[in-house]
Amino acid sequence: MDILLQQSEMAIKLIESEDVEKLLSPKQLSIWNYLQKVPEATPLEIGRETKIGKPTVLQAINRLIKLKKVERIGMGSGTRYRKL
Repeated sequence: MDILLQQSEMAIKLIESEDVEKLLSPKQLSIWNYLQKVPEATPLEIGRETKIGKPTVLQAINRLIKLKKVERIGMGSGTRYRKL
């Protein structure tokens, strides 16, 4: 069991150390790059600036949240996102 635990910890460290750019599609990468330039943004602002549709913006944001690169601020129509 100790070996399994060690391997799991090593795998987590490897995933966390990878460049996020290698894990994203071109559109997701465009959204990530935009979020690095602004303090925070709404999905509408992100879509307008990157010329990407809102459903794709939301999908990309959820991916970035899972990767622990972006955090959600607020709820509902006032939801904003910012880079961690």
